Amino acid sequence: AVGLTGAPAVRFVLSDDAAGAPPADPSLLGLARRMLPAADQYADLYAWSHGRCRLLSCGLVVHAFVAAVRECLTEHLIGMAGLQREHRASPLPLQQLFYHMQPAGRTLDQLHALLLALLAPPPAAVAAAVGGGPAAAGVPHAARRGGGLLKLLHERRSTVGGDTEAAALLDFLLERAAAPFFGMLRAWLHRGVCDDPHGEFFVAEDARIRKEGLLNDFACAYWEKRFTQRPELVPAFLAPHAQAAIECGKLLHVVRECGREPVNPKPDRLVYTLDERAVGAAISEAKAWASEQALGVLVGEAQLMQRLRSVKHYFLLDQGDFFVHFLDSAEEELVKPVSAISVGRLSSKLELSLRQAALTDPFKSSLSCELLPCNLTSQLLRIINTARAAPPPSAAADKTPGLDAFTFEYKVSWPLSLILSRNAIIKYQLLFRHLFHCKHVERQLSSCWLSQQSVKKLGSFPPLSPSHALRQRMLHFLHNIEHYMMLEVLEPNWHVLNLKMRVATSVDELMRLHAHFLDASLKECMLRDAILLKLLAKLLTICVIYADQTRGLMRSVSAHLAAHKLDPPPSPRRLAQLAALKRQVGELVAAKKYAANVDKFGAKFDDELQALLAELRKQALREWNLAHLLARLDFNNFWQLQQCRADEPPLPPPRAAAAPRAARDS
Repeated sequence: AVGLTGAPAVRFVLSDDAAGAPPADPSLLGLARRMLPAADQYADLYAWSHGRCRLLSCGLVVHAFVAAVRECLTEHLIGMAGLQREHRASPLPLQQLFYHMQPAGRTLDQLHALLLALLAPPPAAVAAAVGGGPAAAGVPHAARRGGGLLKLLHERRSTVGGDTEAAALLDFLLERAAAPFFGMLRAWLHRGVCDDPHGEFFVAEDARIRKEGLLNDFACAYWEKRFTQRPELVPAFLAPHAQAAIECGKLLHVVRECGREPVNPKPDRLVYTLDERAVGAAISEAKAWASEQALGVLVGEAQLMQRLRSVKHYFLLDQGDFFVHFLDSAEEELVKPVSAISVGRLSSKLELSLRQAALTDPFKSSLSCELLPCNLTSQLLRIINTARAAPPPSAAADKTPGLDAFTFEYKVSWPLSLILSRNAIIKYQLLFRHLFHCKHVERQLSSCWLSQQSVKKLGSFPPLSPSHALRQRMLHFLHNIEHYMMLEVLEPNWHVLNLKMRVATSVDELMRLHAHFLDASLKECMLRDAILLKLLAKLLTICVIYADQTRGLMRSVSAHLAAHKLDPPPSPRRLAQLAALKRQVGELVAAKKYAANVDKFGAKFDDELQALLAELRKQALREWNLAHLLARLDFNNFWQLQQCRADEPPLPPPRAAAAPRAARDS
C-alpha cells in the first residue's frame, strides 16, 4: 500500500501459521489485532514527520506542528520503553499490555486522524481562493498551512467537549503550532511589519502597489489593496478581530513609510488561548495606539487641516481677490488655443496674483497651472460613463480654448497623498473648472454690459432694450447658480467636514469623510447627472455666444461713435447731432440683424431654462437640495406658469349661434 508520503506504507500483520508454534488463543489474537493499528499509525506519523513536510516552503507553522508531533512520538517511545523494561523484569500478560496501551493508542489515533484531515484536499472554492495548485504527496495544501492549519486545530479543539485527553493534546499542538503565527501577528500589530516569507499569514501584501501611485493614478487603491485579508487563512479565534488587526498594521505601515520605526511601548504578549476576548482586547489596544501614531503624523506633522483649507482657497474659490487678480492678468493669455499658451507665462501670472492677494498661505508654492486636453463637459461625461468616446486626439486638444482647458494643480507628498490623492485632486479640479467656467461667463456678460455703456450719451436707445433684458435674465441665472453652489452646497459641506474631521479617531474615518465631502459636493453641484450637466452646458454656451456677438456689435458701434465728434453741451447743434447719430447707430444695429439674433438667443435660452427647471422639479422629489435652486431660479413661479400654459390644449373654435325660430320658419 502507498503511505501518506507517497512511499510504500509500513503495515504490521499477525501470522497464523508460524512454524512449530502451538495454535494461539483466539481471544489473545483478537487483543493483538486491536493493538496493531497503533503500530501502523505510528509508522505513518513517523514517516510523515521525517518526510517532505520539513521543506521550507511548508512554512513555519507547519514546521512547529511537525516538531510537536515528533515530541508526541518521542513521548510514545518513552512509554513503550518503560513497558518493555517492566516486561523484562516481570513478564506482562497481553491483557495488561493492552490496558497500558490504551492512552497511547488514543493519542496516536487523534494524531493520525488530524494528519489525514491536514493532508486531505480542501474544498475547491477554498483551494481556488488560496491558489498554489495541488500539493505533493505528504505536503499540506497552501490552504492548510499557517492560519489554515490553526483553523483546523481550533475547530478540532472546539469539538472534543469533555474528552480531557484529546483537549490536552490539541492544546499542546495549538500552543506549539501557533507560536510562529503569533510572532508574525505581534510584528504586524506592534511594528507594522508583514513578515510572511512563506505565505501563511492572513495578511497579504502586494508590493507592486506603491504609495507613489496615489500621486499619478486616478484609480490607485493603495489603502485598500496594498494589504488585504486572506479569509481562508484566518483562524477561527481571530476571525472577529481580523479586520481590526489589518487596520492596525496598515496604520503603523503609514508611519513606517514616513521614515520612522514605530515600536509599541506596551506590547502585549499575544499567545493562543481559548478566550477570544483576550486576543480581541490586545488587538483593540494595539489599534488605538497605532491610530494615535498615524493621526499624529498625518494631522499634526503633515498639517492636514491646514492643507485642506489651502486647497479650498484655490479650487473652491474661497479667496475672491486672488481669483480676480489672476483672471485680470491671465485672461488675455487664456483666450488663446492651448497650443499657443505658454504655461511659463501662466505660472508667473499665478505667482504674481498670489503675492498681490491678501492671503497668508504657507502652502501656496504647492499650487501650479495645468492645461487639460478636453473641456469640462467632455471630461465629466466620460467619467460618469455616458459618453464612452476615447480621449480627444492631440490635434483637437491643441485647438481647445485655454479657458476651457485651464485648471489648477496641487502637489502634496506622503502621507498627505492618502487624503489628497490623484482621485481627490481630480474631483477638486472638476469643481474648480465648473466654478471657473461660470465665473468666466459672468465676466463675459459683465464686459458685454460695459461695452453697451458707450451708447449712454445717445440717451434712450430702444434697439438695445431687448438685449439688456436678455442679459439681465442670463445674469440672474448665473448669480443664482453660483450662489447655490458656493453658499448652499460647498460652504455647508465644508463646515460639516471640518467639524467631523476634528473629532475623527482613525485614518479610515478621515479618508471616508473627505471622500464623502467631494462626492456629495459633485452630486449636489449637478456634476454627476448627465441630463443636468448637458442642460447647464447648453445654457452657458448660449450666454457666451450672446456675449461674443454683443461685444462684436458694440465694437463697431464704438468705432462709429468715435468717428463722429459732438459739439460741447452748450452748443445748440448738439441735439441735432445726437438725433442723427442715434439714427445712424440704429441703422448699423439693424444692418447686422442684431434684434433678430437677440430674439433667437432669448427664445433658445428660455427653452433650455424651462427644460432645466422641469428636470429640477422632477429630481427635487428625491434630491432635496435641488429644491433650493429651483426656488431661487423660479422664485415667483413665472416659468412654471409659462410651462402650464404651453401644455394646455388649445380651446376649440366658438360655434356659430343658432338662428331664431321665426327666421327659420320663414
